Amino acid sequence: MFCPATNPTSERKRSRRRNAQRRSRVRRYTNRNHTIFVARLPPDVNERDLAHFFSPCGRVMGVFLERDDDMRSRNYGFVEFDSEDAVRCAIGRFDGDMMKGPDPHIRARSIVVSNVENNRDRRR
Repeated sequence: MFCPATNPTSERKRSRRRNAQRRSRVRRYTNRNHTIFVARLPPDVNERDLAHFFSPCGRVMGVFLERDDDMRSRNYGFVEFDSEDAVRCAIGRFDGDMMKGPDPHIRARSIVVSNVENNRDRRR
């Protein structure tokens, strides 16, 4: 049986390309002031669950969950709304709330919700 050897250089190039694509997707969501950052998500939550969870605050325009190379959730993401009022509502209503994913065997987690603009100021 023939097993081709992997080329470490090409693997590094693929990894860099994936990371660049991931950074550009994150930048697309973090450049807006209608976006919130959500952390400590349960590992089984997907984009549809997250959009449904935050929909009482306003119209959800987009959801982005950060994933690793195996497509597993890295337990944080971004939710974009249509207005700043919806962002304020989401932060006030859901910060510290318990969120449960669809899998009944995984416990609910207390999530962290914050404004993307505030996180950017903290890093400087």
